[in-house]
Amino acid sequence: MWGTELHVYNFRRLPHAGIHIGRGCIIGEGNIIRGPGGVKIGDHVLTAPSVQILSSNHLYGNSEHPIMEQGVSAEGIVIEDGASWLDAHTHPQEVVLSSLHTGHHIPSRAGNKPFIAHWAATVDFLAKREAVKRFYDASTPDAEREGLLREHDVRYVYHGSNERALGSFEPSQVSYLEPLFASTDVTIYAVHLKSESTSTRPSTGG
Repeated sequence: MWGTELHVYNFRRLPHAGIHIGRGCIIGEGNIIRGPGGVKIGDHVLTAPSVQILSSNHLYGNSEHPIMEQGVSAEGIVIEDGASWLDAHTHPQEVVLSSLHTGHHIPSRAGNKPFIAHWAATVDFLAKREAVKRFYDASTPDAEREGLLREHDVRYVYHGSNERALGSFEPSQVSYLEPLFASTDVTIYAVHLKSESTSTRPSTGG
């Protein structure tokens, strides 16, 4: 769109520099995308006007040295395409469980309630951060995962590159998660939990 600028001035020779924009994307007016640390945008992503996507930042933790002498951080940015599907097919009040990194973007790009996002906007942030790590850890018992989903009324589970980085749990292998959306990098699962109540017939005796 008009006034958008893409920059990949990799004078520091960072290894993951570059900008990748997927198919069917619309980048809003006046966006600035800087790719020294690497920017990857999935398919069918829409950005609002005047968005800035900056994949690197100056380090500033040492007050005794000028910022320009402290180097940079360049962790990169990945914007996956699952948020667009959530925006079009789910209700804003429905909770989505994901990694912390993904959760930061869910309210603005999908409109849903993230299980975890910015620490200042997340109740029991530290406990939820640990719970997310355990959820995506393959060694965690399914009963623990189901309990977490039930306790927080989670309706969808997001599984992309940020979630795979947390652990090797494979959601497609469990009966309580149903895949509803899949792309190259992301799968979104609906949560289907069995009722906790079990019906029992009274003993009639003989």
